[in-house]
Amino acid sequence: MTFKNEQYKNAAKELDNPDLDGWEFVVESHGIKIYRFLRQPSGLYEYKVIGVANIKAETCAEVYMDIAYRKTWDSYVKELTYISKANPTVIYWEVDYPWPMSNRDYVFLREMDVCTDGDKKVWTILGRSAKANELSQRKVFHCLYFFLRCFITDKFYVNVTNLCFSSAKANELSQRQQVDEKKGVIRVRDYEQSMVIRENQNGTSQIFMHYYDDPRGMIPTMVVNWAAKTGVPGFLTTLEEACKIYDKTRNK
Repeated sequence: MTFKNEQYKNAAKELDNPDLDGWEFVVESHGIKIYRFLRQPSGLYEYKVIGVANIKAETCAEVYMDIAYRKTWDSYVKELTYISKANPTVIYWEVDYPWPMSNRDYVFLREMDVCTDGDKKVWTILGRSAKANELSQRKVFHCLYFFLRCFITDKFYVNVTNLCFSSAKANELSQRQQVDEKKGVIRVRDYEQSMVIRENQNGTSQIFMHYYDDPRGMIPTMVVNWAAKTGVPGFLTTLEEACKIYDKTRNK
């Protein structure tokens, strides 16, 4: 279920040698270039974002991974929570869509790798939609792990077995509520995102991001593509501001 080493390597390569064969240049803003590629048969575009951001790389990685903090700066977050914190993490995310459209939600896997490129530190973050069988396997593993942990640490307590199964059952119920589809909310089943961040000596960050999702539903393709075209640079601007606030708060 984990991401493969080859996926990390391929994403990291794009920082210096982006694969743009067949990709269309969209816009450049604040040192960031955005390209898109028409994916078939969906008729939707996937995006690559390449450039330099005026934020510290470590701060950028921390802010990107901190889902609690994201709730404070991303106005489109309706709900964002961990289903599982074991690697790769499983995250539930509901996005607030403008009326009259239905909200979308995601259940996705995310994992980060930190390495060095010469004397520079590199953070690579991969994410994609979770498959149903992956979630059921994770649930079974969690219940078995929790039971064994209880048995080993509390085997002298008379009611430990009941306590373990009760706790595991409660956790399973909580996970199921987050994984089950909600009435009036459309589940996004095809979502991919990679983010690579490398520190520069002058305190800026070299950034590469690859993004695609299919929101499904009755939204015209041209509307989805327009929203993505404007939303990607908007997200990066908001992320940069969130990083600056994060740094100021941490340094107080």
